[in-house]
Amino acid sequence: AGVAQTEKFVRDEIDQLWCANDDEKLTEADVKEKGMLEMYKCSLDIKYSFTHNNKLISHKISEYGMYGGTHGIYNAEAFTYDTNGRKLALSDLFYDSNTYKKVLSDKLKNRFKELQKQNKDYNFDSILNDITSEAVIESVPFIITPNSITFLFSETHGLGYGVGEVE
Repeated sequence: AGVAQTEKFVRDEIDQLWCANDDEKLTEADVKEKGMLEMYKCSLDIKYSFTHNNKLISHKISEYGMYGGTHGIYNAEAFTYDTNGRKLALSDLFYDSNTYKKVLSDKLKNRFKELQKQNKDYNFDSILNDITSEAVIESVPFIITPNSITFLFSETHGLGYGVGEVE
């Protein structure tokens, strides 16, 4: 389960690939003339992994793309299915739909605070309530690991490009 969605994600990312050094956009002579560095060449690194048990399978796809700027862009997607091939939402994993979002929000706030203590370059204070809101939690890709639920936060959730993936 999930092979078609995984393939679609990868194909969509490749289709969207545009670089400052695309042949029809910018020639090598243009790059040299404008003083652009080799690092401005584009690249796309896509990684795939999965975890499973006798009830679930989670697919994780992460990508880091350099599209011609000073830094790349990180993105992640995940799909979790039951053994019948039904794609699961976060709410499908909990009996009590009224409290699980609050519990997860509190746990995520604590996790971001731990990360901030570990690395003083991270400052989540201004966005902490936004990125751990109950509405955002429902939209963040997740995978099931043997001991936990792992949320795949990325730049699209308001984190800076230097943070990368926060699990």
